[in-house]
Amino acid sequence: MDSATLARTWKTKYSFDIIEALGILAGSPNIRNKHQRRIFDMFSRIVVLQTDAAIGVEKQGEDGPVFEFGKGIHFETTIIPSVIKGMERIGVGRHTPPELRLALVKRLLVLWEGVSNVRLVWSPSAVEALANAIGSVASCRHIKSDMRARLGRALLGSMNKTNVIKNLGLICAIPVDSEKMHELSMEAARLLLEQWARAGEEDMDRRAAILISLGNIASNGGLEQGSERVKLMRDTVIETLFEGLRGGVFQVKEPLENLCNCSGLDPSQRSEIRTRLQRAYGLVKAEKKHQ
Repeated sequence: MDSATLARTWKTKYSFDIIEALGILAGSPNIRNKHQRRIFDMFSRIVVLQTDAAIGVEKQGEDGPVFEFGKGIHFETTIIPSVIKGMERIGVGRHTPPELRLALVKRLLVLWEGVSNVRLVWSPSAVEALANAIGSVASCRHIKSDMRARLGRALLGSMNKTNVIKNLGLICAIPVDSEKMHELSMEAARLLLEQWARAGEEDMDRRAAILISLGNIASNGGLEQGSERVKLMRDTVIETLFEGLRGGVFQVKEPLENLCNCSGLDPSQRSEIRTRLQRAYGLVKAEKKHQ
């Protein structure tokens, strides 16, 4: 799709619908490779556009100053997330050629670097869509371990974003025999434990996301078998999950059960989890009975 066609797209009343349809088409198993590549090239041009529409222009109204928002808001909050979703569909598509998947991974990495360093100024919804796309592509079974590790490592510097925490947990839960992925998982666990130590009591969604991701990482049966540092990490995660449970983050029950069923778990750790879970939920049942 050339520049003239792209320019005409913005002049239609249905530009968002066109972009969304192209994104769905790009991930379809029925699309020809050359057409998929053309859509990818088009999307790659769109995501680096900087709208010149007036955003947040202050005007004087009858009841005082008001703000009028231009088309830039629509572009940042609707078009960009839709384009990123289309790129995500290309990345996870099982019929996507390896060279195109590699090009897409590189594009996602460049975009994330631009957003992280504020060279690209996007709306929160667009940044969230990009983080989710990175997590989805990195978690897909068609991606190679080295590319998965590169995508996951790109997210490590943005632990202040809750959806980044969630996506890192999904990426590092994949049991693969890869030294780069093992190192990523250990680093992610360390940083998440630091985030837990600083998490405020009022942000329950963030606290739950940290604990669930820690549980996902510790439950990865592909981590180094018999490694003392993996055992130590799991010991710390187990204690942290039960700390969260005592603090009212009841979403950790499933991660604890998954960890208990992890093939690489030390028998003493498995026994400890079972005992403490039975004790914790036995007390909960007893309290409810007496209420």
